[in-house]
Amino acid sequence: MIELGRTALIFVHLFFFSFALSSMLYADYLVLKGRIDTAGYRRWTRKVLLLLLVFLVTGFAIVFIDTGFKFSVIASNPKLSLKLLCIAVLCLNGFLLHQLSFHLHCKEGRLSRRAALFLGLVGAGSICHWLMAAFIGSTAALADYSIATVVPGYLGVCFIACILGALLTPYLQNRVNMNRAQAELVQLGLRKQPASV
Repeated sequence: MIELGRTALIFVHLFFFSFALSSMLYADYLVLKGRIDTAGYRRWTRKVLLLLLVFLVTGFAIVFIDTGFKFSVIASNPKLSLKLLCIAVLCLNGFLLHQLSFHLHCKEGRLSRRAALFLGLVGAGSICHWLMAAFIGSTAALADYSIATVVPGYLGVCFIACILGALLTPYLQNRVNMNRAQAELVQLGLRKQPASV
């Protein structure tokens, strides 16, 4: 019976993970295209947070079934330890996205290079950790390595994501500033209001 419940939890866990990831990527796409207003951005944020919450609850339920939350059991499993580290960083990154990035996105005026760099790094970190969570969860090969072996690989992937985020900063800055300029033209009545989501 416990195994059946665990299988059902894994199914729900993967289902909500898929929806949360696709919703987040689509919201990012809408932001870059300038096709989402502040109210729409709030709705997407709430939706992703709700999906992430269900994803976390089902994930922790699976961990409880497997380990009973015993630290020694978790520490002896490098794959699970890395997954929990990844999820902890993902939650911290989600907090930064929700608290700070939302403010930067809704702020009027020109987006500075520093703000664009912050958005690029946090956005790249977010996508990186979502994809790493999927990779870690779907591969059995990581169980064969020690935590001392997998953590440097994890940090290397994070470093590459930061480099990519920094490299995309000029594009992000130009795109957001262009969207803001178009919104100002709409307010002045010089341009038609695009359809928002």
